[in-house]
Amino acid sequence: FDSTARVSVRDLLHPAMRQFRDRPLYSLASAGTLALAVGVACVSLTLVKLAFIDPLPYRAGHELVFLLTMVDGSPSVAMSPHVLEDLRGSAPPLVQFAPIRPGGAAYASTEATEVVSINSVDADYFALLGVSPSLGRIWTPQERDAVVISAAFWRERLGQDPNVVGTAIVLDGRPRT
Repeated sequence: FDSTARVSVRDLLHPAMRQFRDRPLYSLASAGTLALAVGVACVSLTLVKLAFIDPLPYRAGHELVFLLTMVDGSPSVAMSPHVLEDLRGSAPPLVQFAPIRPGGAAYASTEATEVVSINSVDADYFALLGVSPSLGRIWTPQERDAVVISAAFWRERLGQDPNVVGTAIVLDGRPRT
């Protein structure tokens, strides 16, 4: 082997191209495998970027934590009011917190009644995340029957009506503003 001899790209590619020409099924399988691998790598990188690299779309998203309690060895999202009061009075590391209670409600429209997912939160929830509604405002403590709806609910069930702020929807048989 002469280490000083120069090998051109043409000398390397010519036998490979001949092999692909002579074995078309092998060529197709190789190209398909390569295309699939590149596609999977792109999707994986996108998901990893969204989940771990990009910042959360909230104020100080890197400081957010989600607390669960254990009930009979199983995780439970619901916390007792006593635990919540203890957390409110706690010193750091919890600087601010807002409880979330997931659930469901019967939404009655003119067409039908259906069960929708809801999250009961206090007004502190939105301040903690540093977000505000796209339309309207957050309710005040005196407004017991006010709700904030998601963009998906507004789009899918209310037909993207821009005049929806201040109108009533019926949840669990009660009108909510």
